Amino acid sequence: RLKDMMIVNGVNYYPQDIEICVEQAHLDISSGCVIAFSVPGATGEELVTVVELNKAGITKMKQSGYLEEFVEAISSKVGENFELPLNQLVFLKIGCIPKTSSGKLRRQQCKQEFLQGIPDALATWTQYDSTNQSQEAVDTQNLEKTFQEIMSMGFTHLKVFTNLKSFENKGSFEEDKKSERPIRSVVKAISWRLVGTLDTLVISYFITQKISLAASIASLEVMTKMILYFFHERVWNNVKWGK
Repeated sequence: RLKDMMIVNGVNYYPQDIEICVEQAHLDISSGCVIAFSVPGATGEELVTVVELNKAGITKMKQSGYLEEFVEAISSKVGENFELPLNQLVFLKIGCIPKTSSGKLRRQQCKQEFLQGIPDALATWTQYDSTNQSQEAVDTQNLEKTFQEIMSMGFTHLKVFTNLKSFENKGSFEEDKKSERPIRSVVKAISWRLVGTLDTLVISYFITQKISLAASIASLEVMTKMILYFFHERVWNNVKWGK
């Protein structure tokens, strides 16, 4: 497994896991006849999947919209399970997937044949030649999943802060206009940064496409900005202008 492991966008993937996912995504794929590997691309390693169609799939190849529907099913399944875009998909006829005499997949051989150009491929789909509808479907699913996680996390934090006990102001109304207690600035800083962190999480996810990395960025950002906001509030409380 280690020699076939792929590293895409800094994340390790075992091809066996992706191959099982792809095979389960469509009924027209021959059992045990999917190979996944990565190749260098314009922005790093890109996922390539080679599938062997069964008789039903080969028969449907000439049908209008069949390949588009096939690609949509594979891209959506891979995106949903691995948050990974599918860059290229190669269709082979029965018996063309490289295997050993014992029936094991020859992934490295298949990769070399792909790089040299597979002559007996029935069809080849690339992300760059498509209308990007498949990738948009993946992005939509990932975005919906991310917002569900954000909303779940956000409501939990909001519930904590809405249950905070109010602090009595022992000073006069005139004194309150001039300044506020430090604990109030702390609470304001925390509550405001939680709102800002949700925004940072969403933006970081759009850039990195990795929820774990986006969450790490957001958690670091909330701590530094919280401290800066507290001192910013204390400085302005000592400024008489505008009061």
